[in-house]
Amino acid sequence: MKKLLLMATALLFACTADLFAQITWHGTGTKDNPYLIESADHFRAINTRGLDNYYKQTADIDLGSISANNTTPAYVVGNFTGNYDGNGKSITYQISIKVNDTDENQDGYIGLFGTLSSAVVKNLTIKESNISFTCSESGAYSQTQRYMGFICGRMMGNATISNCCINDSRV
Repeated sequence: MKKLLLMATALLFACTADLFAQITWHGTGTKDNPYLIESADHFRAINTRGLDNYYKQTADIDLGSISANNTTPAYVVGNFTGNYDGNGKSITYQISIKVNDTDENQDGYIGLFGTLSSAVVKNLTIKESNISFTCSESGAYSQTQRYMGFICGRMMGNATISNCCINDSRV
């Protein structure tokens, strides 16, 4: 019985291995050897890899659709403090936000990066992207506490965006 249970457990792990596969990173996150962003999974993993590292995009990326509400953020990368070089490549994404005015839990910074804090984003094109915002009520919070931009919702400190463009996109 123990042998059968052990074999069933091993089979279960073998069948689900792809679900738990780690992203393989190239680079070390330094200025001279940045982490390479090769896919949508790489871009999304910036939040866990380190918000203060150096990154360089190596391919055009489609992040697909992002749905946000009162409890989920309306950005892909949170409070970014690093250096992101788009390397002349593009990112495409769609953000759909549906909130109500009575819950202020949802972060009010909307965009690819929620906040850039003394960060650098350069050489990036946002293309064929859309941000859609719906609020069920029209109180003061919904009208004054939401900040959106295709690259970031908020810039702080010495944050810079340079040599970036937005093509065929709308809010």
